Amino acid sequence: MGGRYCSMVVGDADDPQPALGLLMLSYPLHAAGKPDRPRTEHFPDIRVPILFVSGTRDSMAGRDELTRAAKAIRGKVSFHWIDTADHGYRPLKASGRTADDVAAEVAATTVAWVAGLPG
Repeated sequence: MGGRYCSMVVGDADDPQPALGLLMLSYPLHAAGKPDRPRTEHFPDIRVPILFVSGTRDSMAGRDELTRAAKAIRGKVSFHWIDTADHGYRPLKASGRTADDVAAEVAATTVAWVAGLPG
């Protein structure tokens, strides 16, 4: 939940806190089992670059749903999709990938994105 709260602080309409960017690891677009209550009301007030790193099987932020919701963000938005991973980044066994493989991919993606931030 850290990313969600950080995005709320950076995107606060009355007192936005400065940030070079926001890294969203498995952003919970909605609470488990409650897709009718999205957690996006602050998205239009986010003006910094943001990277969403999500699994393609994330039940709390499906690819189409997250991509559509992120259009409200005013900062530059990037996505990195972890193939077959769920909300906890667990890949399907059939993928042949391990949790360590996924963690290494998330880490490399994060480092590259942070290194490319202006400032």
